[in-house]
Amino acid sequence: MVEIQVSVEIDAQINNVWNIVSDIDNEPKFWKGTKEIRNISKKDNTVIREVTIAFRDQKCMQEVKVYPK
Repeated sequence: MVEIQVSVEIDAQINNVWNIVSDIDNEPKFWKGTKEIRNISKKDNTVIREVTIAFRDQKCMQEVKVYPK
């Protein structure tokens, strides 16, 4: 399994940033490479989903864990 960790400093209030980052169903609005998201299951803070990537409409499976701020 591949794990991607990213960090960046943003000059904004933490609540504003968290509202965008934690809204994983709306990722296609913010990540240009993501075309579509289909949630398969959701349990506690873990979501299993199928993601359609904009490049050649390729699909991949993701497990996303969102931890409380």
